[in-house]
Amino acid sequence: MFPMLDSGRVDPFLGIVAAHAMLLDRGPDLERLDEVVRRLTPHVPGHPDVAALRTLFDGPPAQVASPPMLAASCRLLIRADGADPGVIKDGSAAENVAEHLVGRGVWTTWLEEERWPAAAARGGPAVPGDTGPASGPRPPVADAVSRVEAYVHEIADLSGTFVSEVLREMPRDELCRRTGLPHRPVDRAIERLREAGPG
Repeated sequence: MFPMLDSGRVDPFLGIVAAHAMLLDRGPDLERLDEVVRRLTPHVPGHPDVAALRTLFDGPPAQVASPPMLAASCRLLIRADGADPGVIKDGSAAENVAEHLVGRGVWTTWLEEERWPAAAARGGPAVPGDTGPASGPRPPVADAVSRVEAYVHEIADLSGTFVSEVLREMPRDELCRRTGLPHRPVDRAIERLREAGPG
């Protein structure tokens, strides 16, 4: 890896994959991994997958607005955003993707929200020029805020306690980690749950 990163023929994506492979080791050599990521950074400045790896060493990077290619990178960003809100830029494509992740494969995959709901409601195509779905209607995208609320209610039901007590005992970053969501939908869910009362 190091000779490639020092050569003029760098394959940045191979470096990103190698860094994630190093993390899979039972006892990853974090000094060596940090060195790989530092050498990789100048070759792909601002790349979301590299920014995700940087969160392991440097704390929060500049706000990440684009979704990373690898699902493992997306999970790193979500975890960092839960601890330090703003790692994933609020309102960005990266945040939208993080709220709608699906699958367990290597690549970051998500269900896209309908962008033109008014056209679809009129019976027209959801996307201009689209002739309609090829294999039936797409499933609705689950609302991230509602997913967090349901999770908190389930914990309250299982523990026989109030939602307000669950919220008091579970910090936001832990709720982000458990639900796999960035800070904004978790914050909105906490706010809505508190407004609803102790229930």
